[in-house]
Amino acid sequence: MHRSAIGIVDKDLMNDLLNNYRWNLERVIDSTVKEGVNSSEDMDAVGSMYEKIIDDKIPVAKSLVHRFPVSKQNKLALSEDHPLDELLEAIKLLIKQADREILGEGSVTKGNRIKGYIDKIEIPISKIGLANLDNQMIDIAEGLLRNYNKNMAIMLDKTSKLNDNEKELCRRSEMEKIQNNLLAEFNLFNQTEKEEITKHWAYQIYKSEKAVHDSILWIDGIADFTISMFANIGIAYHVKSNGSIERYKEIAKVNPKIESIRIWSSREITAEEYENIDEVFVLDKNVLLGDRELNLGDECRITEGEYKIKKISQSRSKKTMRPLRNSLTLYLA
Repeated sequence: MHRSAIGIVDKDLMNDLLNNYRWNLERVIDSTVKEGVNSSEDMDAVGSMYEKIIDDKIPVAKSLVHRFPVSKQNKLALSEDHPLDELLEAIKLLIKQADREILGEGSVTKGNRIKGYIDKIEIPISKIGLANLDNQMIDIAEGLLRNYNKNMAIMLDKTSKLNDNEKELCRRSEMEKIQNNLLAEFNLFNQTEKEEITKHWAYQIYKSEKAVHDSILWIDGIADFTISMFANIGIAYHVKSNGSIERYKEIAKVNPKIESIRIWSSREITAEEYENIDEVFVLDKNVLLGDRELNLGDECRITEGEYKIKKISQSRSKKTMRPLRNSLTLYLA
């Protein structure tokens, strides 16, 4: 990384460092986790390069100083206008501007709120409210929300007189405790009850002027139930779990115009394995059949969504009509 940064302004110097100081990064990593692997020569080469940079006062990007050993950081010659530092500052500026445009700044309670896009989003409050009419968990949800808000208010008041650094650290720690206590109570309920609880929270929060203060709905361990709840009442149709093709169930079912699709796997699959499965989720070129992720045949053109299955059979070769060991045909209901 250091040599690449140097190469931005002096390619010849970078090549000299690459040729004169060589090490095997894979061996260095292996030496930390495997017995019998020695990387002392590699680390000596790294140390020698550090000394070369210090002795020759080679300018170093300020943004990379923390990548040097602490004992050597105050000996470095810092570049005043390294392109890498300028790029980092430009990125920080863009992120700050985007944060302000999207999230806004300030606080409603302090009267210095600068509205962002998030303040202007139209919340389908009537849809949430109608779905909340027959909620059997209102009393429980109201109690949890009241206690959470009360504990947060007490914490903010107690830490208000601390200096900025102490305040930030203390509030982060106390907020984590409050959220963990809430989660402990929240997790006493089953999935349906949790979704009903988040529904009431959403209605109470979004119908008020404090709609931007909806963090309780997005706490890790609660957010999935919030999203699932929104999907169940007809919102958030296309939300899916990151890194997975599993989609949250939606009220609206897809009405297919296609009668069948072919799916395949790199290993052998049989129709008997899935004879009790009656639904399939399609996402791009992947499908979720039961608890297994499989591939959609290239010839298939089908809209993403959830489909009912009428029958599953082994696919057959168009040339020989012999069953294909790694392919199934799904007939859609």
